[in-house]
Amino acid sequence: MLTWRRPDETTLASWADPAEATEHGAEAVAAVCIEATLGLVVVERARRGTRVDFYLGRIGDGLERAALLEVGGTDAGSIAGVLRDKTAQARQNPDQLPALAVAVRFREPRVMISDVPPGRR
Repeated sequence: MLTWRRPDETTLASWADPAEATEHGAEAVAAVCIEATLGLVVVERARRGTRVDFYLGRIGDGLERAALLEVGGTDAGSIAGVLRDKTAQARQNPDQLPALAVAVRFREPRVMISDVPPGRR
């Protein structure tokens, strides 16, 4: 089970841009969930234009790339809609590696993960 505390005033002031806070929070939650459920860890941040956020690898394999990760977050929007958009985006990656799309909703905490097979554009 994953839980978190409501942020205090200092934390809220540090993350005054809600969109950026949601993006970074979703990436952190996604990384923890992927490691806990699939044994994959983030090994590298992807460059712009790759249509994904991170490269994933197996624990103990160093920087060997095994899969891609595309993440989206929302505070109040449709988590299914975010997952659908992120799955479509990951499908367009040029690396042709298997990918995972993850959507995170914060208001009522929920995480959805979808496989994105390679080669489906």
